[in-house]
Order: sequence, then structure tokens, then C-alpha cells
Amino acid sequence: MMIHELKCWPEYFQAVKSGAKTFEVRKRDRAYKEGDMLRLREYDPKTLEYSGDEITREIAYLLDMAYLPGDNLPHFAGYVVMGLSLPDGTVALRVENERLRTAHWEIIAILEEEADFLGRMGWKITPDDLRAWASKSRAALEKGFADGSASE
Repeated sequence: MMIHELKCWPEYFQAVKSGAKTFEVRKRDRAYKEGDMLRLREYDPKTLEYSGDEITREIAYLLDMAYLPGDNLPHFAGYVVMGLSLPDGTVALRVENERLRTAHWEIIAILEEEADFLGRMGWKITPDDLRAWASKSRAALEKGFADGSASE
């Protein structure tokens, strides 16, 4: 994990500080990575001075503008959009939970598709056991989404 120290103009700094702005667009002049921290220092371009106020946010998501799907506009190459955690870190937690949920759904799908194959390969667990586990896991995830317990 690296800490990137950056100047941030007052109007953008205050928006990030309040939680209203949860992203940062920057030139890719550093090796930004998800999980790194941004230390934003409020800087006034009119006076060319720092205010002394600073905040730190985690990079929860990184979109390299050079690798946009579909039509790629060359003038975006060399820039990144970074999704930032909120002051209490909740964006990073939601992103990580979404990754875990996605991986879990993928595992369930694989188990459902491969249950017969695993049975033929001589596994002690039967295809019906795998289907039952996948069904229970699917129901638990759906219940979590319905009552909100899997969303945070």
C-alpha cells in the first residue's frame, strides 16, 4: 500500500471532505493501485499556498481511461478515475463485499454446472449434495439482499 500526496483545489477538496465527491480524476503520472491511499492537501491556486487542511482516502476502485471498452477516445489516455472511500471507509467495504458476492455467485454457478462431472470423477460428494449446497447458498444470498444484510 502506497500513500500518494496530492494538491487539491479548495472546491474539490471540500467536496471530497464532505463525502459529496467520491472520485478523483488525475493524470496517470504515478503507479496508483486499488488499496493505495490518497492524501489530499488543500491548495489554493490563486495564492499558491496550502491551507494546512488535509484528508486521506482509500482508492476503492481504479478506472484507467486508456482501457475503456468500446470506442476509446485518445484524449482520455493517460488519465485515471479513482473511486474513493467515504470518511468512514464505507465505499471500500461495499466494493469488497460486492467482489465477494460476485465470486460467491460464480462459485455457485460453477458447482451447479459441474455437479455431474464431479460425480463422474469419483468424488465422495454427490451431484445432489453440490446442488443442495448451491441452492442453500443462493437462498441465503437472496435473503441477505432482500433484508439488506448482504449490502454492506
